[in-house]
Amino acid sequence: DSELSGRTIHVRIAQPDAGSSELNAARFGNVAVRPKGCRAVFIGNIAWADEEKLRAHFAPCGTIEQVILDHDRETNDFKRSGRVIFDSSAAVEEAIKLEGSYIDGFPRKPLRVTYAVMHSDIERARKHETSA
Repeated sequence: DSELSGRTIHVRIAQPDAGSSELNAARFGNVAVRPKGCRAVFIGNIAWADEEKLRAHFAPCGTIEQVILDHDRETNDFKRSGRVIFDSSAAVEEAIKLEGSYIDGFPRKPLRVTYAVMHSDIERARKHETSA
């Protein structure tokens, strides 16, 4: 306990709940270790690209099923992040290699590319845990 301006401050270090790391990863869009059966990558630092440019940038990795750009729920402003969903985990491995690359060679900020956990994957895992 400490005191600040005559008030007592209680400081507790937050401890993660058991099993919460995957849920938190999903909330923030990415994980460092490839989840089993992962078919999606999280992309951060998307300065200005649209879906078409992302498709073109990640097309050499494999067949793209879907590109999702993140937008603010209230303002619909682009959040400069998104996900690319591929048809195979082999394509995901190729996409991870694009970490630090630039779209169209435009050196604004290097792309951040990590494994993504999709909400449908988490729901599937929850159903499996409750039925086991």
